[in-house]
Amino acid sequence: MSDDLRKTVFGSRDTQFQGFAKLLQQEIWNTELSIVPMMTGGYPTSQVAKELTDAVQTLIAQRAYDLVYHALYYNDTGYWPDLVQKNPDHYKRQITKATNEVPDLTQWPDSPDSE
Repeated sequence: MSDDLRKTVFGSRDTQFQGFAKLLQQEIWNTELSIVPMMTGGYPTSQVAKELTDAVQTLIAQRAYDLVYHALYYNDTGYWPDLVQKNPDHYKRQITKATNEVPDLTQWPDSPDSE
């Protein structure tokens, strides 16, 4: 698929999930603000730095999961809207199962824009 078509039909890699990025950035900011008061002398102790790192990594992992769930749910409802209406609980369980089967991303893939 050409870059022009990818950008006009699907949005670009930089903007397709801009709303998600804004929400995540705000949550990261709020997480940092909740931990920063524990700093002493303006510098984080090693324990505070570890807590902040753990909290931000957990938040990002949770929101990445939410994004995958959202993408699978939205994609499938467009193809099989009757399935969702007939048995929404089963459908949500299937989407959760599919989301859980997506492997963790431990290194960045090649950019789709480089295709």
